[in-house]
Amino acid sequence: MKVGSNTSAQETIQTSGVETNDNGSKTNGNSFFKTDNQPLTDGSSPIERNLVDRNKILQTGLNNTFDANTANRFDYNQIQGVRNNRFVTTEFLNGVENMAQRLGTRPEYILAVMSFETGGTFDPAKRNGIGATGLIQFLPSTAQGLGTSTGELARMSSTEQLRYVEKYFDQPNFRGRLGSLEGLYTAVLSGRARQNSDDVLFTRGTRAYEQNPLDWNNDGQITAGEAVTPVAARMYGGVRAIQQKLVDAGFVPENQQRGFADGAWGRNTAAALRRFQEANNLPATGLMDDQTGRKMFGLQTPTTNPPPTTPPTSTGLQRGNRGPAVEQLQDNLIQLGFMTRAQKATGAGIFGPKTEAALKEFQKSAHLEANGRLDAPTARAMREIELSLGRTTTVQNANVTKGVQDRLVELGYMTRAQVNTGFGTFGPQTEAAVKNFQARNGLSQTGRVGEGTYQTLFSDNPRRANSNGGGFSTATNGRHFTVNSGILMTDSLRPQLQTLADRYHQQTGRNLHITSGFRPPERQAAAMYDLIKAHGTGYVHDLYANKTAVDQILSAYRNNNGSRSEAVAAMTRTIDNQVGQGTYISDHLRSRALDISTSANFNTLRNIVREMGGSILNEGNHFHVEL
Repeated sequence: MKVGSNTSAQETIQTSGVETNDNGSKTNGNSFFKTDNQPLTDGSSPIERNLVDRNKILQTGLNNTFDANTANRFDYNQIQGVRNNRFVTTEFLNGVENMAQRLGTRPEYILAVMSFETGGTFDPAKRNGIGATGLIQFLPSTAQGLGTSTGELARMSSTEQLRYVEKYFDQPNFRGRLGSLEGLYTAVLSGRARQNSDDVLFTRGTRAYEQNPLDWNNDGQITAGEAVTPVAARMYGGVRAIQQKLVDAGFVPENQQRGFADGAWGRNTAAALRRFQEANNLPATGLMDDQTGRKMFGLQTPTTNPPPTTPPTSTGLQRGNRGPAVEQLQDNLIQLGFMTRAQKATGAGIFGPKTEAALKEFQKSAHLEANGRLDAPTARAMREIELSLGRTTTVQNANVTKGVQDRLVELGYMTRAQVNTGFGTFGPQTEAAVKNFQARNGLSQTGRVGEGTYQTLFSDNPRRANSNGGGFSTATNGRHFTVNSGILMTDSLRPQLQTLADRYHQQTGRNLHITSGFRPPERQAAAMYDLIKAHGTGYVHDLYANKTAVDQILSAYRNNNGSRSEAVAAMTRTIDNQVGQGTYISDHLRSRALDISTSANFNTLRNIVREMGGSILNEGNHFHVEL
């Protein structure tokens, strides 16, 4: 259940503050992530600055979970908005700490999330433009589901509202997944706790993507790591404090230092942070996280972390059962792509024929017995997909891996021979195929199979492997054949062409001349653009048999014809999408197509092509061959 489709803090409303230049210049005063908080430089110790009475903390018993050593404890005053805030009382902080212990997370994570969601005010009545209210910006529907309303939430004190914050986080689908800042914040932002920083939350073209301007590398995807960056920054005083620290530590080039600490996160800040991470042997993501912040501000990593244990899914469920465990199963099937929310709505919490059919389909996909019951192997497979399987992950599941490999073969990303070298083993070939699939289908290229990748992999119409056979380059003359200058040839076609040329020469004593070869989407788009400019859209429309496909390409041209580059790029995307769905506006988009000069003997050529299992067509001014 989603708390809010966008964060309520002012940061997410203004986009003009994102850095756009590499020369050190920043945007105007309406910064995207602005903060008036300066780095803490008063020289006092973390204990002296902390608002919480240390003795009282020790008496609470929280140290069963969090190390009692004060060097490991977090100074809440450095969290943006905490210092001198009338809503952040000792009672409130004690409530947060008790809640954190019960949820298996850290109190500073909860405080950072609330700081971000309320714009640093911690005001329980804070309301955004779509009516979301409170410390974690409850939507009206979410509040109703928790047994309250946004009006009632707004009338509560900050401490009173913590009850509903915990009630939200204590939902079964979040339990055991809130131990990281990523998991905690994505539970608020997207309604799903995603602990892997490179898990994709939103993609360009969706409403959620537009409402949450957090795509720092502008690749059309918002990952958990990108989403949590401004939240993590708030744990250490805010973006401006991070920037100043980078300047002081010497990770900002001299020509960028003036005005660098402006509170606007962007490319320059990410580059400086990446340099800091590299120098300190941290993952060089350029994204802010708790590990980076602790290193930057000299805080010791906690010696005892909350247990990230996911409770096992209830097993033994079958048709006829009812209750919350069935509803959780239905939610899992929805996340995996085997059930729709509309199907669940016809019988939420009821294990009926739709739930049984969806479960059987999942079991088939995961190489399990399709018995329609939630047995232990099925529950394990679901949990481990949620945690993500991969070559280097601790989670391994031979059955699920077999199912993934079979599907990758079906979609053309692996060969059966590759799979047979390690069926059920998630090795480097499987990882490479998964990354290729993710790239073709607009997913983050992690090489791991989590819920998002699994859902797309087993959807009705995933994009198949690129038709170019794995690679292509400019063709060159070979033995017994010559080629026109500048044409392309796929790696998979070269040996086939050589065999054809050798056999043709053996029978005729003559060579072949190749006039056209492989044409990738960008080259096809450029050729069609030039034809449009020379002869008009009507002429191009009449050239192609597939009128639906050509109309789509012409529409892309009309909508983006401000310049050649824009039009060709839009047309390329359309053609590439068509190829991904198995539609080829031209046969030359296929990896094994080429044209041969009519100087060749057609009958001899036809016989050889057919013997090789290919096809040939006399198109008047050339012979079109597919091998």
